[in-house]
Amino acid sequence: VCLMVIGSGCSHVTRDELTTDLDTVRTELRAEQQDSADRIDGRIDDMEQRIDGRLDELELRQIEMEARQARLEIAIAELESQYGVMVEHFEKAVAFNVPVHFDFDSATLADSETGTLDHFAGFYTEFYRGDLITVEGFTDEAGSEQYNHLLGKRRAEEVKSYLSEIGGLNPGLLRTISYGESEARLVEPGQFGEDAGRDNRRVVLVIDQSSRASTPSEVGEDEEEGDERGQG
Repeated sequence: VCLMVIGSGCSHVTRDELTTDLDTVRTELRAEQQDSADRIDGRIDDMEQRIDGRLDELELRQIEMEARQARLEIAIAELESQYGVMVEHFEKAVAFNVPVHFDFDSATLADSETGTLDHFAGFYTEFYRGDLITVEGFTDEAGSEQYNHLLGKRRAEEVKSYLSEIGGLNPGLLRTISYGESEARLVEPGQFGEDAGRDNRRVVLVIDQSSRASTPSEVGEDEEEGDERGQG
């Protein structure tokens, strides 16, 4: 303001007037600075509130995850204690050795064997919905390897049908595979026949946690029929 007055040739401006103008300028500058500071403080407060809200959300999510994990551990313990399911944990999968057994040379699921599958279906729906399930079928050692491979596949298909039709699981998330009489997977090596080897004639359910599966193609669709001698 002073420079503008002097530059204009206004030599008649008094010292008091000049002082007043300078005070006005200072006041306006302070007001602008205060307004700018207030805006900055407002932005900081807003950011802090957003951060606090985000932290609250993360903390809530952490609590929910911990509660879910606790429920999962209880549910698995129930499967093991009440239904005799053996659970194996892998890096990206969980295998459930389900005590669902089959009669000798049969792929028919007996009514007495369905209770465990009913419970497993509810367990899967609560904790693993959307993950791929592989139903693995097994036999004892009676009969030819080729026939037992097909028999194991039929048993896996029987369980898959039950889980989808009765258990309400998405059939597109169920695939089957047969290990037949695979020596490495036998529960009771050397046990087979009408009165033995029952624990070998079973299914194993493996839940793949590595990704959410789309509709998978079934495993073993191109298997050929084997001989029809009595098998395990």
